[in-house]
Amino acid sequence: MNRIEEFLQPAIDLLPEQLRDYWLVLLGTAALIVFLPLAWYKRRLLRSLIRLPRRPVREEPKLDEDLAQFAPPQGLLASRRLFIEGVPARLRLVVAASPGKGATINETAIGELLDKVRWGLGAMARQDQAAFRVWPVQLSANGFPSVFHRHIRKDAPEGQPSHWVLLAGPTPPRPHSVLLGMALWTDEPTTIGNLTMDASQWMKTLHCENLDNAEGVAVPSAPEHAGQLHAEGQQGLEDRSQPPPKTADGASASKQTLP
Repeated sequence: MNRIEEFLQPAIDLLPEQLRDYWLVLLGTAALIVFLPLAWYKRRLLRSLIRLPRRPVREEPKLDEDLAQFAPPQGLLASRRLFIEGVPARLRLVVAASPGKGATINETAIGELLDKVRWGLGAMARQDQAAFRVWPVQLSANGFPSVFHRHIRKDAPEGQPSHWVLLAGPTPPRPHSVLLGMALWTDEPTTIGNLTMDASQWMKTLHCENLDNAEGVAVPSAPEHAGQLHAEGQQGLEDRSQPPPKTADGASASKQTLP
């Protein structure tokens, strides 16, 4: 260092007296000003000479979904019905993601994954014409519900009545847990809102029930139709309890005379 200072002493003596003690800082700054543009130019020249491929630009995955595009079509007939906390609903969007590196999810296997959460959900997704999405690996399983709720846009703010219910969380380990998000459309607006699920809540929250026919008549086990079916049964009993009308000759209309 002393030899360098002795070599540069004539140049140091040209500096103002108050800057002479900082000659090393000034020398380093001058070197950066000179050599950085030179290094950048040499790199561009080298790339043009040997034609190195450009580094690909990393594209961020597009996770945003607008639920206005997933409203169920009119007149969609079904042989089964999904209930969320007792409210009839249709499954419209399913998002699956791996909780760690080394595991991949195929979009064609999401139906089988739904059946492991609750038997019949895979068939419900096909029946309700739900859309499937596979998201990139999520580094935080606990943070996945917040990410899902943030990227799925509803037609009403949280806390206001809406046809949409969002569920997100890890699935039961059958054989290994994955991260699952669902968007359900309810027949009537509710305030159920966004639900953060754990592995044991899927079975308690979602229920599948058979319908009597494809025109939407529910089986007697459906609670919302129990009163209607009971009233219809009572009306039928009252009709049968009344005597049949008589004809003009006094005979009962239910009896037929043989020739």
